[in-house]
Amino acid sequence: MSLGPILPGRIPNSLMGANFVSDLTSIDDALNKVENQISSGQQFSLPSDNPTATIAGIDLQERIQAIRNSRPTPQRIKGSSARLTRRCKTCRVP
Repeated sequence: MSLGPILPGRIPNSLMGANFVSDLTSIDDALNKVENQISSGQQFSLPSDNPTATIAGIDLQERIQAIRNSRPTPQRIKGSSARLTRRCKTCRVP
């Protein structure tokens, strides 16, 4: 049983309404996302929003942490000065 050609016709109001609501929902979601970006000052909230920037951010955090770990802390300075003091006590001056 063949159906024959599909002829152009009127689009039902229920379908037009459903499409309209779907479009409004999409626009509302996009607007909410932009408002959140503006209010928080963050360009994205999930890593999947911008994978490239996420990787760059992780790399930057790792570099900052490496710098923080390599700089002298009071404990490191105290330990170094104690070691130097012990070495100086064992040195003899002629």
